Amino acid sequence: MNFCSECGSKIAGEASKFCGECGSALPIATDELTPDTSQQSPDESKPIEGDVAGARRLYEQAAAAGDTNSMVNRGLLAKDEGDVAGARHWFEQAAAAGNTDAMNNRGVLAQDEGDVAGARHWYEQAAAAGNTVAMNNRGVLAQDEGDVAGARHWYEQAAAAGNTVAMYNRGFLAENEGDVAGARRWFEQAAAAGNTDAMYNLGVLARDLGDVAGARRWFEQAAAAGDTVAMFNRGVLAENEGDVAGARRWYEQAAAEGDTGAMNNRGVLAENEGDVAGARRWFEQAAAEGDTGAMRNLGQLAKG
Repeated sequence: MNFCSECGSKIAGEASKFCGECGSALPIATDELTPDTSQQSPDESKPIEGDVAGARRLYEQAAAAGDTNSMVNRGLLAKDEGDVAGARHWFEQAAAAGNTDAMNNRGVLAQDEGDVAGARHWYEQAAAAGNTVAMNNRGVLAQDEGDVAGARHWYEQAAAAGNTVAMYNRGFLAENEGDVAGARRWFEQAAAAGNTDAMYNLGVLARDLGDVAGARRWFEQAAAAGDTVAMFNRGVLAENEGDVAGARRWYEQAAAEGDTGAMNNRGVLAENEGDVAGARRWFEQAAAEGDTGAMRNLGQLAKG
């Protein structure tokens, strides 16, 4: 479980961008276990899709021959099956042979188990070998511990090596310190490299500074890259400007991607236009996904 560094509230979802209590931005840990997807020659013994036993057998066969990438993938398979001890074994075997993804993955396992010292050790070992994902994760660990200088160091090291998530996190750190110019600079660097979270945050920065045109541009850029939160916020921007047709379009685009806030707001638009049946349909869609605001709005509709 993660906590907001600003207000201390628990963060409900691992993928959350903002604290649900105070609205503060959250750093991004590259904490997905890293598979190896190296291209290999076709093999007559290749398992069919979904053949976990076959995959296990072939990974172990390749691992026995010294293939460290197969050791990593065997560890991932164990993790997916809930076999943490097995995952630990395979990651450590690959790490001992110099595989930096295995070192990073071993750090993620340690962090998941609450072993902060162990996570620190494995991330630093991978980082020393040039793994930028581990550098970023080490920065997140430092930030979680309140070590801002350490977080800054690790993010900048990873960013210098081209890690866009670290660029974003460095901008997040600058923003938290009140350095808006620094935040903008890091977000723009990450955005130029394709990081959609940075594009979105640039939109938020622009909006908060009263630069509506800038906010519009960055939200649209992030939305074009598939960011549903940016789609939603672009809709809010349109609605605030009195562009109901634009708001409708953006809310529907975000809703089609599963954004319940957009579904709810689309229902409010419908209700304001006198389309009660449409409002009910949108509120019900959002409520079915657990949106409490939509549930409340449905209650108001039922009450009349």
